Amino acid sequence: MSVINAAPILNRFTTPPVLTWGPISWVTGANGSHYEVQVDNNATFLSPEFTKNDIASSNTPSVSVAPPTPLPIGTYYWRVKACSTTTVCGAWSSSGIFTVDN
Repeated sequence: MSVINAAPILNRFTTPPVLTWGPISWVTGANGSHYEVQVDNNATFLSPEFTKNDIASSNTPSVSVAPPTPLPIGTYYWRVKACSTTTVCGAWSSSGIFTVDN
């Protein structure tokens, strides 16, 4: 229970965050269907800090963001898209945001 006038606590991570999204019905797990995630320290996604292009489809998609090296302290944006094959993908989602804090 929060005290009166308490401020909301932001999502801050010292370990890799778990990113989740709702499933897309046409991503069935067959024929190369998958999800792709990008994480960037800039909302433009011009030079992503981390990309994962082979997330297996499931009914409850999620991915633990574990880049090759830990993300530095800061604010990050992320987005996801669904693909029915290795070359046919839908649009990127709106961007989410998370903060890495030590």
